[in-house]
Amino acid sequence: MRMKLFYLLFRMLSGFWFLPGVIILGTVLAAFAAVQVDALGQSFFSTAPWLLQLSPEGARALLSTIAGSTITIASLVFSLTLVTLTIASSQLGPRLLMNFMQDKPTQIVLGAFLGAFCYTLLVLQAVDTSSDPHFVPQFSISLALLITAVNLGILIYFIHHVADSIQADTVIAQVALGLTNAIEEAFSEIEPPEPADLPEPDALRHHGAPVCSNAMGYIQAIDFGALLKLATEHNLIILLPMRAGHFVAAGEALAYLSPAHLLDDALQVRINDQIVIGGKRTMAQDLEFSVHALVDIGLRALSPGINDPHTANSVIDYLSGALTIAARRYAPLPVYCDAEGQARIIVNPTGFAGLVASAFDEIRQAATGQLAVQIQLVKGATRIARALTRRAQCPVIAKQVTALKQGADVEALQPCDAADLDEVITEFETVLSRRLETLAA
Repeated sequence: MRMKLFYLLFRMLSGFWFLPGVIILGTVLAAFAAVQVDALGQSFFSTAPWLLQLSPEGARALLSTIAGSTITIASLVFSLTLVTLTIASSQLGPRLLMNFMQDKPTQIVLGAFLGAFCYTLLVLQAVDTSSDPHFVPQFSISLALLITAVNLGILIYFIHHVADSIQADTVIAQVALGLTNAIEEAFSEIEPPEPADLPEPDALRHHGAPVCSNAMGYIQAIDFGALLKLATEHNLIILLPMRAGHFVAAGEALAYLSPAHLLDDALQVRINDQIVIGGKRTMAQDLEFSVHALVDIGLRALSPGINDPHTANSVIDYLSGALTIAARRYAPLPVYCDAEGQARIIVNPTGFAGLVASAFDEIRQAATGQLAVQIQLVKGATRIARALTRRAQCPVIAKQVTALKQGADVEALQPCDAADLDEVITEFETVLSRRLETLAA
């Protein structure tokens, strides 16, 4: 239950409406405060030369104009946002909608204009309903003009931001940054100690009691800390064959519990409470989500309708750059142990091999006949090969280049093109061979 509450809080804080709502609330409070300041300092503000000195009619006309223009611009901001989302969905892939929904500048701009509208209406109400016909909140009106001037600058920035945010290179860089941060969080710089007695997952699956899902959807987050505490308290071993990003049907086994006879309805409910299931994949614990988002951009760029190999090459550059970080670090262990070192939770984490397969397989398969993209794939593999830190990683990246070499129709290429492909493959094999010699030393 705690995990679901934390995840709900995370979704709320990263949602599209939260930041604009906070800004609107702040401007509403500012309007009430400014009117109170005007009421307390009426004699001072009515003679201050640095403030606008307006009659009640002039104040109402000015505030009405500001309110009308502000809400018009706010509708324009909404329209531009919807256009951006439509373009992102059709050209770059639906997985990237979440990135645009979480875009802070867009949220700030929406909040600024809607907040200015609410502020102006509240100040206008103070002018209209004042018991003193000579009371005009001069300070509040001057502040409304200042807010309007600031919003004009924000609007100019927003137009620039929208034009920049829908460019493929900008989107690729943003998604790659999220992938890099996720890899740095999941993969450790220090080699974790291997547990002494690691139970076999197949044995746990065969002899353990299945814990069935009470919902259908994608696993969005798992509270491993709560599950570890639960397993320790009841002296259990829990196998989690699925991870965040996997789809589970209602009634399908989420976990396997050993000893099997300890499973009861209460334990089944408590284990289900620590696993958040929703209608879509998220980036919370799903390391492959950002990889698939980048791959989607590359696949759409290689489609016959778009045929943009340069965008696909940019995707390959960023994917290989992110994978070099994973190559230098240590993948998460497939086990969580208690304080005494006893294995309690057996998991199925995303390792280096899984990341490489997710990043390369689909693009390599779609790049058949695209020589420039195939050459870029080999160059990306060479970049990763230079960063390898363990011999077990070498066959993983070599497999991709071997598959590409076997799938390339060399006979259909011009001799110069075939020579270019052979040159980068030879460079990869040389780098990998030297890397193997270094790691063996």
